[in-house]
Amino acid sequence: MPEQKNEEEKLLLTKAIFYGNTGTEFDQLYSYSLNANTISEKYRLFHKWRLEQLEQLERIQQLEQLERIQQLERIQQLKQLQQLKQLDQLQQLEYSVKDYRELVIDADDVVYCDPPYVGTQYDYGGFDYKAFENWYLHECPAKEIYISEYTKLPYTEVAFNFGKKTNFRSTGKCRDELLLRVIR
Repeated sequence: MPEQKNEEEKLLLTKAIFYGNTGTEFDQLYSYSLNANTISEKYRLFHKWRLEQLEQLERIQQLEQLERIQQLERIQQLKQLQQLKQLDQLQQLEYSVKDYRELVIDADDVVYCDPPYVGTQYDYGGFDYKAFENWYLHECPAKEIYISEYTKLPYTEVAFNFGKKTNFRSTGKCRDELLLRVIR
């Protein structure tokens, strides 16, 4: 079967070289080899034409590859721009270690609180859990408030469970550390 296809293609190319009436792209061979007087000259021009076609195909493939590379570079640039935008957003992040009642908070801020955990052995100077609950429920203007804790607090839902928290000072049982979202 492949031999028959080769023979058909050879016949098509021969007709194109000598007559230019195949109705295919090979008909350009006729005008290309028109000045050749002998069969060997036409054969030589055919090989020259074929080499030019292969070189042209190679240039096209190189251009296509270059276009793909340029597209990938544009995609990388877009990703870098997105990363810069995210970095810019992170630079707007404000970190504070102070009493929650001293913070200046806007309604569109996202607030993360890491108070002393309920039921732990450290009291940190008598932290008032009821006052903290009143603050995050009624006084804090932020719409999104998150709290780290071992136990679920009133008016919160578990946004994420970090699993068992261990540290070098830990003498009691380890509990799951939770990220709670305030629900009002």
